[in-house]
Amino acid sequence: MKKYIIISSLLLISFWVNAQSQNNELNKLLICEDKNIGFSLIYQSVADIGDTAWMRLQIINKSDKVIKLNEIDYSINKEKQLKDGEKYIDYGEYGRGSRSFLMHYYYELQNTSNYPDITIKPYDSIFVWKYMANYASVLIDTEREVKKEICALFNLKATYEIKKRERSIKSKNIPFCFQWIYSKNVPNSKLIKRLKDVILNPHWEWVNSGIIKVLMSKSEIIAGISTNDIIEGVIKRKNVHTDSETIHLLSELKKREIISNSILTEHFREMINNNNRVSNVLKYYWDNSLSDDLLDSKTNLFNMTVILELNSKYWRDNEKIKQKIYSYFTKMYEFDKNADLDPEKLKEWAYMVKVISISRHPEIIEYLRLYLNNEFEFNIEDWSKYSHCGSLPDGAKPDLIPVRVCDVAFVSLLRAYNQFDFEQTGKFYEIKIKDEILTAEDIKKLNSISKNIYLKLFEKELKLSNKLKAKILNY
Repeated sequence: MKKYIIISSLLLISFWVNAQSQNNELNKLLICEDKNIGFSLIYQSVADIGDTAWMRLQIINKSDKVIKLNEIDYSINKEKQLKDGEKYIDYGEYGRGSRSFLMHYYYELQNTSNYPDITIKPYDSIFVWKYMANYASVLIDTEREVKKEICALFNLKATYEIKKRERSIKSKNIPFCFQWIYSKNVPNSKLIKRLKDVILNPHWEWVNSGIIKVLMSKSEIIAGISTNDIIEGVIKRKNVHTDSETIHLLSELKKREIISNSILTEHFREMINNNNRVSNVLKYYWDNSLSDDLLDSKTNLFNMTVILELNSKYWRDNEKIKQKIYSYFTKMYEFDKNADLDPEKLKEWAYMVKVISISRHPEIIEYLRLYLNNEFEFNIEDWSKYSHCGSLPDGAKPDLIPVRVCDVAFVSLLRAYNQFDFEQTGKFYEIKIKDEILTAEDIKKLNSISKNIYLKLFEKELKLSNKLKAKILNY
């Protein structure tokens, strides 16, 4: 028992000193316990998004046997009231999580593909906080107030194993309150320090993602982070499970017009050549010297087309790269520019030429121009009526839309002539359509449909007229 008391006291003293240094009271609230195990919430009386461990869950082994935690679920809830006065509990208002989200962060794992056993030695205790405190900070710090009392309800249930027997424990909704200082009233120096810390100390999963997103959205805060720190943050996320933090960092580098950087280029080259997951992040970073590595990699067709199209503005004037991309796609599709069109395979042909047009190569341009007079009609499938569905309902059938060969050739040529610019905005992309060939009415029609790299259904809205044909032939 003495060992347990000494260890717990030292941990609490350390945390108490940290809180007191901010003239802040530390509170300890028992959530639930039995004869073997106890769960307590330790939290500051006043906190803000710049604080790190302002809320912790302490798990105490009260027994003389090793305890193995099998499952644990928590939620930080809020009591709300309807207009008629009826009260109800909004579960997870300030965060919720399970063992996979909560417990393994205690171990600072760099790879949790196989979650280890979570064990607590006899009379020992552990503290977990990262996911819980960070998630709560992001969810709370949304209102435009100075300071506000937050009253919440902490709920927990867990199963643990002791002496080869599994036991369960759960709490009621335990109330606790604290004062929250909103970020606009927190000194910038504190928030800059917090942001720099989470950028330079990544975790395998998304424990810091919300904090990074919120603080990077504040111009006065991100301005205090150096470009070198951002680059270092990207490199340190080589093996993380999620790309969201890397994407935020790369997006900021683009805002600073750091399109390519020798250190980052070699970092991504190594990742490509080692078949690391790099498809998502290369949508946000480009260096022309990476083109060979990318085209030789095992990146699938969808990701390849998206990466190349989103970065086309950087390579479209480079004849060598255009040739490599053209060769890559024509080899993949076994494209024979001298072959006659097969009327039974025009749907596949339409898909193919739109992809090959990404290369902007003179040979695909010459090929497509030959079909501007071909008005042979065939059907393409339109599934857009189901776009609001999470999955296709039973018996779903597409609408069949009649289009002409010349319409497909025209749409593909517009890409090859750089009339479509796809630009990344956060995790999504938007299209900017130029008016060098298309009219304002044409652009309006295209803006009414879903924007996609494959130019799907563009030929449904763009019908090649004699006027448009003349303009593109003389472009």
